Amino acid sequence: MPSASDGKELLDSVEREIPDVVLLDISMPQLNGFEISRILRNRTPDAKIVFLTLHAETAYVNKALELGASGYVLKSTAVSDLPVAIRIVAAGGTYLSPALGEIAERQEHTCSR
Repeated sequence: MPSASDGKELLDSVEREIPDVVLLDISMPQLNGFEISRILRNRTPDAKIVFLTLHAETAYVNKALELGASGYVLKSTAVSDLPVAIRIVAAGGTYLSPALGEIAERQEHTCSR
């Protein structure tokens, strides 16, 4: 599995390698994950995208999904979630870290008090 140190290198690698699943982080040098996702949708619309990130905020998850991501995995749960996410997304499904639901639920309870 090729890796890249920044967004531009990642785009070059995707165009060369044509992977089944592309892992992106939101925070990347040169181009961020959202910008890369937007570009990939135009250049390689069949590429399946999974975000692997620290950002657990609902706005980030929604934006990733709007830009065509099929998976969103938190780095804090990557050891258990990432292999499952890749398999599900590669098969055409969608995967969101279960921890995202727990975080949203905690935030909802905090806001309603």
